[in-house]
Amino acid sequence: MTYYDVFKAGIKSPISQIKKEYLKIVREFHPDRYDDTNDNDLKYKVTSLFAFINKAFHTLSDEKLRAEYDATLLRKVTARKPTEEKKKEEKLKEDEIFKRGFAEFKRGNLINAMDLLRAATQINPQNASYWASLSIVLNKLPRRSKEAEETILRAIDLEPHNAEYYVHLGNIYVGHGLNKRAEEQFEKALKWDPTHKKALKELEKLKEKK
Repeated sequence: MTYYDVFKAGIKSPISQIKKEYLKIVREFHPDRYDDTNDNDLKYKVTSLFAFINKAFHTLSDEKLRAEYDATLLRKVTARKPTEEKKKEEKLKEDEIFKRGFAEFKRGNLINAMDLLRAATQINPQNASYWASLSIVLNKLPRRSKEAEETILRAIDLEPHNAEYYVHLGNIYVGHGLNKRAEEQFEKALKWDPTHKKALKELEKLKEKK
């Protein structure tokens, strides 16, 4: 699926059309709408989807980024690689490892989850959600907070538009009493999602302590 597909648009569609569809999608899939659900798997999927939607809109609404993206699309259309089937097989294996890691985490088997999620990051180090999930697990293990910080920073580097990642990093800093650093991360989260409930709540807590 291309960024244009997300907004039911084409490569020549005006930004006004794309923005109209973006606002409609945001109202439907904003993560805050799913705060009351106990389905963590659904929450994760909605958060990842929302991050993808934000990235797609950010790219298409920036003239330079959109031109670069369009050029990339054209190259993909004109140069299909012969290793396509092999890549599909590798992707299936990668997804299976990640799903197993996530399942172990839900069961409370943190060491197994850590090993599986770490394996997923090694297979595909460009997948931000793998690094973010690994960071969540590491942060729940003793003496792993530094590595948890490093891994979520990898995720942020890959997907700087994902507000959830900044909130997670802020919570890591709060856990170590680094309130100034935490505050900066919550503010960054709000830059991408001004209505993010967790970021607003945590920021308010920190300001009350001052």
